Amino acid sequence: MVILAVESTAHTLSIALLDETGRVLVEERDQLTTSEGGLIPIKIQEHHLSVLPHLLKRVREKAGRAWHDISRIALSTAPGIGHALRVGLITTVHLANRLHIPLIPVHHGLAHLTSGLLLTESRNAVLVYTSGANTQLYTYYDDWLSLVGETLDMSLGNMLDSIARLLGLGFPGGPQLERLAREGKTLLELPYTVKGMDIAYGGFYTAVKRLIEAGRPAADIALSVQEYAFAMLLEAAERAMALYDADTLILIGGVALNERFARMAGMLTASRNARLLIPPRHVLGDNAIMIGLEALRRETCEGFTPLPPARIPAEVQPYARIPTRMHYARCLTLNREHLTPGKV
Repeated sequence: MVILAVESTAHTLSIALLDETGRVLVEERDQLTTSEGGLIPIKIQEHHLSVLPHLLKRVREKAGRAWHDISRIALSTAPGIGHALRVGLITTVHLANRLHIPLIPVHHGLAHLTSGLLLTESRNAVLVYTSGANTQLYTYYDDWLSLVGETLDMSLGNMLDSIARLLGLGFPGGPQLERLAREGKTLLELPYTVKGMDIAYGGFYTAVKRLIEAGRPAADIALSVQEYAFAMLLEAAERAMALYDADTLILIGGVALNERFARMAGMLTASRNARLLIPPRHVLGDNAIMIGLEALRRETCEGFTPLPPARIPAEVQPYARIPTRMHYARCLTLNREHLTPGKV
């Protein structure tokens, strides 16, 4: 069995092929970037439509005979930017009709969680899921996944991108802010809001705007933003680890690419004699690999029956959330080499 997976929820269009063991055979992606400003939905759609034929061609060329073994198509149907989601929906339904194979719809956020959970055998973990539009804390205990904390207003990723725009940087802003922070010398005072295992960044963002308007050095602002914002989220994560006696902390989502964030998480887990797990860098941001993995888990571990194209809803779900508490069957355990094409 070979799964063709497509991810198109936001600025990245990604296409991958995985086999029935979760081994990645091929993955190609293209990301929309800007020199200034943020994301405009119609521009994202235009980007995805323009690069789609080239990505499909490269995947098919690299796949070789595996292309003819495709028996499932996985697609991210929610949540995301409607214009972007529709590109993936239309593409996968068309391919399913053409190739006469069924589809497996996947929740984008759940796919992020799966990209971390399938790499560990821990049955008591805390997951920090932080990306452009999401900042949430989950516990995984004895095959149950539970939301235990989240941002009360802005997500961490969106806040970092918004601050980067205020500083005149392009999109995605997080990586540019990270580079700028390395030049910072002075830690500036910012609000610090942790409420139980929830956090709030709204007032934080307003305070940063005032620092920028006051003419404080951009590098010092970037440094301070990272130190305060990451410390808030990791304090909430440590509270979750203490409450549930978790032995593993898993970082997932695009913000986990930040090296300072990873180092701070490492100090946290070392102090608790716990394990820190971060998936490979190419699986942290939006990608089709995680979409394929979640589709494989749904069918293999939960017994989900792939759907014919006619059963796939004609409209996307931009705002669909992961259930607050859900049973999460895990019958697969992968190693990091599985997730890199050509490694296994």
